[in-house]
Amino acid sequence: MKRIQTKITLTYLLLAVTIIVAVGFVSSLVIESLFRERLIHELEQDADAVHFLLSKDSSKEERMRSESVRNMATLWGVRVTLITEEGKVLADSDVPFEELSSVENHLSRPEVQEAESKKIGVNLRHSATVGRDFLYVAKRFDSTSTARWLRGVRFIRVSAHIEDIKKNVAEIRWKIFWAGFVTLVLVAGASTIVSRRISRPM
Repeated sequence: MKRIQTKITLTYLLLAVTIIVAVGFVSSLVIESLFRERLIHELEQDADAVHFLLSKDSSKEERMRSESVRNMATLWGVRVTLITEEGKVLADSDVPFEELSSVENHLSRPEVQEAESKKIGVNLRHSATVGRDFLYVAKRFDSTSTARWLRGVRFIRVSAHIEDIKKNVAEIRWKIFWAGFVTLVLVAGASTIVSRRISRPM
């Protein structure tokens, strides 16, 4: 009788573990995807905001414009890069003004290439410039700005550290894990009771 009871309990537990693991895995993937899509949308809006604010900037000094880009990036907690049609970097919030001339051409960057053809380009990779993982969103702008200097900016690229997404997803995964653990304990208790009733002699 004990053997039957044990088999029934283990069957319920195995089924519960399988379901909890499957649901947890799928849920974490969906949540990570949703976080990424939301971040992409926010970065695209940031690019529009950068373009609008820079179009109102009357500063004629490149250093001052570079400082404006740095201030906006700091305020929003992102990285902002201004890129010409030829791929030259005019400003980068993570690169000092004095070092801009040494920054390599960005025309071949995947997000820039995609933005050239689709207006919006997205890419997730390790930055060789600052040595961190970023989610990049580049947006193509036509030369219609009233600010003459801004007409030379073909792409505005806004990026965020991917660690933010990983941190949020990790927190949610822990919550899913603990919820699954509590569920497993409840299933174990319920299966024990059910198995006893089933295995009880009539």
